Amino acid sequence: MKVSLETLPDYVGDYVFLTVYDWQKGDNAKLEQELKEAPVWRSLPVVTQNRVIQVNVNDFLPGDPISIEKQMEAQAKLLMERFKK
Repeated sequence: MKVSLETLPDYVGDYVFLTVYDWQKGDNAKLEQELKEAPVWRSLPVVTQNRVIQVNVNDFLPGDPISIEKQMEAQAKLLMERFKK
């Protein structure tokens, strides 16, 4: 699902698992840079409080039950690592 920058504040929680993937052009780095430079993104509390966890799209793309279970385990581990800090 693509979310517009203007609606980001409606979707963001206490933590964000961020993966940027440009399905059409494949220029992930450019898309990520545009996002991170956007005033809306930079002003989000989750960003200003360093609660964004970047993940690789390839690790979270498969949607079968076994992959989803592994993804939840990976997300829990990433969150626990953040809480230790």
